[in-house]
Amino acid sequence: MPSSEFLPSSHPPILDTHIHLFTEERFPHLNWLTSDSPLYANHSAPEYMKCIPPALKPYHRGFVFVETDCRYTDPPEHASTTDLSKAWEHVLEEYSYVYHISQFDEAPITGRIPVRGIVPWAPVHLGPAMLDRYLELLNVIGGVTLEAHTGRVKQRKSMLKGFRQLLQNKPRGTMLTDEFVEGLKWIGKKGLIFEVGVDTRGTGLWQLEELVALLEKLGDEVPTLVINHLCKPNFHIPPFELPSHPTFLTYSTLLQQISTYPTTMMKLSGIFSELPPLPSNPKDVISHIYPWVSLAFDLFTPERIIWGSDWPVCNVNYQGSQVRKSSLSASIRNADAWGAWAGLTDWILNELEKEGKINGVNTRGIWGGNGARVYGVDWW
Repeated sequence: MPSSEFLPSSHPPILDTHIHLFTEERFPHLNWLTSDSPLYANHSAPEYMKCIPPALKPYHRGFVFVETDCRYTDPPEHASTTDLSKAWEHVLEEYSYVYHISQFDEAPITGRIPVRGIVPWAPVHLGPAMLDRYLELLNVIGGVTLEAHTGRVKQRKSMLKGFRQLLQNKPRGTMLTDEFVEGLKWIGKKGLIFEVGVDTRGTGLWQLEELVALLEKLGDEVPTLVINHLCKPNFHIPPFELPSHPTFLTYSTLLQQISTYPTTMMKLSGIFSELPPLPSNPKDVISHIYPWVSLAFDLFTPERIIWGSDWPVCNVNYQGSQVRKSSLSASIRNADAWGAWAGLTDWILNELEKEGKINGVNTRGIWGGNGARVYGVDWW
């Protein structure tokens, strides 16, 4: 286990490539949020910034917002612009909401604007024609923001980095339709990325099988695909069973096939919310995570791994007492899930470096450089 002084006085710059923001007025528009959810609370940009440990704030370079699965309806093929605006009202509002934050909210320590990019929902399943109309409604085609008086003018277009449509709760075949395949090709031609959100434990390994089939259909037109949360693997399997466990073996085989496509990326995120209840020994947290993470590094290589916090979902099932007891670093010992995940990541990267799987340059890339390249973010 790492010592209390593991986190050094300096740290690689951090780009958090996966956070969600939603406040009380948006609660009714989220597909998944109920009043008994542990996430039924305001999660604003200022609240996010508060969760970053003081020791890491000087190295924080902002975040990429990822859509929060808002309610929408599928419009008919020849729907009017008014009907489309109504069908996609909440997802369009979400983009404007986060874009507005990018114009007015500054990181309290660095003074830099923390929103570095936006990844909204998109109707990929409806194909290129509908995606063209959706893009028009996002108001990202050429126009400059009206907030010129702020002195921090950004084009709405420059903030759009790609799209996500959650696949983890969709029926079989969703990503294999002609419309979906052509929709992804359309995204690639626009120079945008697509976030792949599947759940191999909750929904099934068949989602990876379909992802392999999707890649085969795309052929040489695979856009940049950013796979979220290690595909939510089954951390409930006891670590000593993994080398011979059929789930781990099948997961490994399918992930290997996916990794052969050079435009696929893996996001190191979404871990805490997937962990089972564990004993108080902090080594159990490490032992459940490390084999899956190490496999991802072996298959995708360090240049295709990017870091994200998955805030505020990282707080769900977060076993803070166990992680804090591990003394990952004195600076994050009393941090919440964001700080603990950052400290745990430092420990994981240190172990990978000891094994010769990564080096210092790789570490900087994982913390921010790789994400900046993928999302087209200016880096410093």
